[in-house]
Amino acid sequence: MTTMTLKKQIIKKIENLNDQNILKDVGKMLDLYVDMNEIIKLTPEQKKALKKSMDDVKKGRVYSHAQVNKEIQKWLND
Repeated sequence: MTTMTLKKQIIKKIENLNDQNILKDVGKMLDLYVDMNEIIKLTPEQKKALKKSMDDVKKGRVYSHAQVNKEIQKWLND
């Protein structure tokens, strides 16, 4: 089946749909797809922060998920 044939089949199904909830869900899925394929442009500050983060990971300056949760619990209980 070609991409064009599949698109036509999906469009025909959508045209015959009357359930507004399903149509909204299909719209949300398509919006997510568009958002995922959007090119994100980072600011110089964001690029600097990412570079620093990657350097921290390379040098082992990281915390495990359990360690972070333990710290959060301390903060919440103080």
